[in-house]
Amino acid sequence: MDFLVNDIKNLITKGNLLAELGHYDEAISYYFSILKIDPTNQEVLVNLGNTLIELKKYPEAIICYDSLLKIDFKNSIAWQQKGYIFLLMNRTEEAISCLDFSIQNDPDNTFALFLLGSTLVEMGKFREAIQCCDKAIEIQPDHPFNLMTKGIALLNIDEYQEALECLDHSLAIFPDNTKALIAKGNVLRNLGHYSESIEILNVAQQKDPTQIELWLAKGLTFDCLNQHDDALVCWEKILILSPDYLLAWSFKARSLYKLQRFDEAISWIDKYLEVVPDDAGQWNNKARGLIELERFNEAISCIDKALSIDDTLFVVWYRKGLVLDHLDRCDEAILCYDICLDMCGPDFYFKVLWSKGLTLNKMGRNNEAITCFAEVESAYSGNPSLYNSNNCDVKRVSQDIVIPDPNDDLTQSPDEKESNTQEKIESYSSNTTNCEEHAPTPTGYLNYYESVGYIQRFNNDEVKIPPSSSWQLAQEEGNISSVENEEESDYYEDFSQESDEESDEEYYERLDYEMKNLGDYNLIQYYRTGCGDDDYELEY
Repeated sequence: MDFLVNDIKNLITKGNLLAELGHYDEAISYYFSILKIDPTNQEVLVNLGNTLIELKKYPEAIICYDSLLKIDFKNSIAWQQKGYIFLLMNRTEEAISCLDFSIQNDPDNTFALFLLGSTLVEMGKFREAIQCCDKAIEIQPDHPFNLMTKGIALLNIDEYQEALECLDHSLAIFPDNTKALIAKGNVLRNLGHYSESIEILNVAQQKDPTQIELWLAKGLTFDCLNQHDDALVCWEKILILSPDYLLAWSFKARSLYKLQRFDEAISWIDKYLEVVPDDAGQWNNKARGLIELERFNEAISCIDKALSIDDTLFVVWYRKGLVLDHLDRCDEAILCYDICLDMCGPDFYFKVLWSKGLTLNKMGRNNEAITCFAEVESAYSGNPSLYNSNNCDVKRVSQDIVIPDPNDDLTQSPDEKESNTQEKIESYSSNTTNCEEHAPTPTGYLNYYESVGYIQRFNNDEVKIPPSSSWQLAQEEGNISSVENEEESDYYEDFSQESDEESDEEYYERLDYEMKNLGDYNLIQYYRTGCGDDDYELEY
């Protein structure tokens, strides 16, 4: 009997050595030989399952772990490995069930906690992931992968400093972890440390230049630096690695647009829309390129397509108003502005109101224009007028003008507001037709289409109101501070304060709203992890 035990031990040792050397088929032969002698040998069942995973023979590996669980139903390793296989097979719910069983049977299983935490991050359940990682870190404070996972989760809820601490701790233990380096690069970019972000990402590139997430992160950081040629190189790198990667098509179109290569940008958007025809954001982006090429009627068609997919995108209603104004279809432009005003938040409201005032003035409806300008001016109390004599016949707002209270519509219930907005949309749709003739070359409007209505999260200097305003001219000359940017900053600070109290469901509902309507915000959200699934962007 002792001879048989020693023989089994020798066979296990040989099988394990062969597996470590990558000779998986030979190792499997040894393990099967042992199981013929001792079919309940738990060590061999685990090692056989692990070797089959290396060969991507997942169903056979599951059979090994199931055999082990018949012997010992509370075997934490068997549940852990079975959960790992389900993750590899994209069977997430089954994976979570197995990992839960593993942790219940061994609360100190830090690897199972790591797998569960990573899965929760992939599912967008960041706070649950942080709780899971905290349990693992309490057991093993220097576990580099749990520290990394917690850092990535914190990154996704805007806790950048704490995320940076976790990632630095992880990299101090395991400096060659490319995924942690990429995550750190994303954190540094979100903190505005763009040069440091590039330095860290360059280190990651030296270690593994084949990771798509690396080039995604570098591309966006270059975009933040307005180095669009360098960003374009990053998107090309991704397309070499994965030619059908949709997000890279979208980002390449973005960089081409920024480089004023509008025809090329539109061609990549068209390629994207062939695959994802119901992406309202890309129809909007195509419209922007067409506007730059002065193909206004085609732009209107693209905008209408975007709104037919999602008529809640207030930025698109605003853009339609601007184009219609340029085409001298002013009544329709006013309708679009009104729909947008009913939908948009306070950060966008005054931009739209300003444009509405310009259109009303163009129509000769000066009193209504003055009312719009007065309300905008009241929002920027203490600054020079937001209009001047070139845009309006009246030089200053009279003190006796009755300014509508922007909070009046708050007395309506959400259902009433939605109903009124929907009535306006239906009324607009039934009373407008597309113009068949191109309008003359723009005179002072389309030159700011790129920036008006665009909440530029990367570079606050690009948040603009029409360049004709004396207020902006004073701002550009350094005479006044950017109150508009401060307003925007306060808006996002309010959101970040609320996020500590809101549930994950509420967080994602808000995030979805921002991604649809606040320009490049969704790009930033994607790049926090470098592993997002959102293959669209709304606004360049």
